[in-house]
Amino acid sequence: MPAGTYASAVIESIDNAEYDPQPLISSTNDKKALNVPGGFGINLYAGYADKNTSTNLAGPTLLEFTNGLTGAVTVQNVGTGDATVAFSYYEYGTDNVYVFHVTDPLGPGAAINTWGISRYTDYSVFTIDSGFTDFSELEGKTFSVIVESDQPIIGLVAENSPTGNRDMCNYEMINYVP
Repeated sequence: MPAGTYASAVIESIDNAEYDPQPLISSTNDKKALNVPGGFGINLYAGYADKNTSTNLAGPTLLEFTNGLTGAVTVQNVGTGDATVAFSYYEYGTDNVYVFHVTDPLGPGAAINTWGISRYTDYSVFTIDSGFTDFSELEGKTFSVIVESDQPIIGLVAENSPTGNRDMCNYEMINYVP
């Protein structure tokens, strides 16, 4: 894929008269140029089982350009209809909650990513709901994140060092019942 490509995929086992559905295992590699032996840092994460879908996800830690690190939330709609997706960023050590949502619903199989949201100037993708007036207010802060949707979703929190040598890391968001 060309540099800068952002994509999502849905992989399904064939279920028809000739084939019975089978469990699937998948993974993906992210690669970043680093000043380390070999020149690259690589991150691996696995595919998601259907049982891990939810309409409510939590990410305990998300950094937004703080101490040389930043993070992102990636959410994919794995439902059958369009998804309205809302993000609530709870700032560590305060009572501040920054709430925003995707401007246009995510279609089935579509994904969205919040990387660099504090430097976001195009308000066509996300719309602020409450707690702040400009995405730049998020920079330099650490959050816990809640994502809510009206369709089943899966989510991933990623962390990386945009200019440093620290390798990337990802973790699967946690399903919860509000």
